[in-house]
Amino acid sequence: MPPAPAGLQALLSGEPPAGASLRTLDLSSNALGSSGCGALAAAFATLGRQLTRLVLAFNAALGDADVAGLAAAMQLPRDAGAGVELDLSGVTLGAAAPAALGAVPGLRSLNLLGGRLQGGAAQALAAALQLPGSFPALMDLNVAACQLRLEDLQLLLGAVSGSGRGADAAAAAVASPPAPALQVLVIGANPAADQDGFEEAVDACRERRPGLDIHWRGGPDGAGAQG
Repeated sequence: MPPAPAGLQALLSGEPPAGASLRTLDLSSNALGSSGCGALAAAFATLGRQLTRLVLAFNAALGDADVAGLAAAMQLPRDAGAGVELDLSGVTLGAAAPAALGAVPGLRSLNLLGGRLQGGAAQALAAALQLPGSFPALMDLNVAACQLRLEDLQLLLGAVSGSGRGADAAAAAVASPPAPALQVLVIGANPAADQDGFEEAVDACRERRPGLDIHWRGGPDGAGAQG
């Protein structure tokens, strides 16, 4: 049975035993909806900054507004070097969540595997990636199996390479790329990966960011070897 919102809030807002702290919270496949996500967001001010891993995967009732609200609640100061991993596999995102996620301090890993990026979500994610100061700590981004179209993937690849900013800004992005800490981009298991023009977009991104590992060949999770 999924946790009641009040119980979830009590879990996060209660005082931990001396010397203990909540580092990982896995609520995957837990029928979490708007009320539960709201309780989680409300409790973040108490213990949320201690979390290093939050898993909300495969909660189909969560939507764009829920994720945006949670991301806003996660925008708390964190200790220098402290990071957090966020797993939203299978969750639906729209146009509001990406910018809010980009402002989460210390967000090192964002897993959107198998989610639905709809209502302009792919465009919003590309725009957020290019915002100065957005996703500053992000090292791993997974948008595999999100049913992305060719133009969506081209837009995302252009965003992380800096070419989506225009010629002058793209030249500057070689020295200071968007999402500067990004090391791994997983984009496989999207139908568009088999279309003409996709590999050209990958090659162009790699030319601008040779240190970025782009994974698009492999199993259904899109996380196989580099393409």
